[in-house]
Amino acid sequence: MSNPVDATCKGASQRFGRHQRIRCRRDFDRVYRSDVFAADQVLVINACKNELPHARLGLSVSRR
Repeated sequence: MSNPVDATCKGASQRFGRHQRIRCRRDFDRVYRSDVFAADQVLVINACKNELPHARLGLSVSRR
């Protein structure tokens, strides 16, 4: 039996393009200053609104 997610995503890009990524320190700082977040013992997700027609993604990984 085939996986419906695999069939839907075939040929579709699974990457965030350069313009969809948060890359500079100023943008990360803006997200960190926002009061919108969700957290558990393993993961913290921060968010803030933007004026763009698309979402942006930035990953921050601990060095420990």
